[in-house]
Amino acid sequence: MYWLGLVLGTIGRWLDGQLKRFWIGWQQGSYQVSFLKDLGLTTRTFNVLSKYGITSLRQLLAQTEREVTGMRNLGETGQREILLALEARGLSLRSE
Repeated sequence: MYWLGLVLGTIGRWLDGQLKRFWIGWQQGSYQVSFLKDLGLTTRTFNVLSKYGITSLRQLLAQTEREVTGMRNLGETGQREILLALEARGLSLRSE
């Protein structure tokens, strides 16, 4: 029974963290998608954005299309992937 308590405690802490993240996003009005991983980007595209310090949707939306196209190792496919993912949610990059 001791191990069951450990497992349930771990799951409880994980759920608590998820709920806090959701609540913070909801309060900021961005509860639908606030994390890059929620955009469904490929690993390569996600890694390139992370390399440039872009870890949240807010940081991505602050970029211009020129800044995104200038990212090293982000080809046309990755650029198109980002634009389509944002467009599907009614979002776009910052205009120049």
